[in-house]
Amino acid sequence: MRVRAGAQVSDQVTAVLQDKAPCCEYEDDEDEEGGGDEEQGGDAAEELLAAAADLLPVMAGAAGAAAYAPVLASAHLPALLGRLGASQPEGIRGVALGALAEVSERMQVCGASRLLTC
Repeated sequence: MRVRAGAQVSDQVTAVLQDKAPCCEYEDDEDEEGGGDEEQGGDAAEELLAAAADLLPVMAGAAGAAAYAPVLASAHLPALLGRLGASQPEGIRGVALGALAEVSERMQVCGASRLLTC
C-alpha cells in the first residue's frame, strides 16, 4: 500500500511539474477565456509549482537516493528541465532551478553520487 501511495504522489507531482495536472488545465482555460488575471495566474502557477517542488527532496529522503534516482531521472528531472526554457516566466524558471538545487543537495546527503547521470 505504501509503495502504491508513493507512486500516486510521484505521478501527481510529475503532472504538476509538467503543467498537466487538472488544476493547471483549469488555470489555462480561465486565462484563455479572459477571466483570469495574467499576473495572478502566473503567481498561482508559480505557487503550485513551488508546492510540488517542495515534495521532491522529501521524496528523495523518504525513499532513499537509490530508490528515488530512477524516478528523478525518468520523470521529475525532465519536467523540471522543461521549466527552465526561455519561454517560461522568470518566476517559474527560478522555482525549477531552486527545486533542482534542493533535490540535488538532498540526493547527495542520501548518498547518491551520480544524480544527473542516471
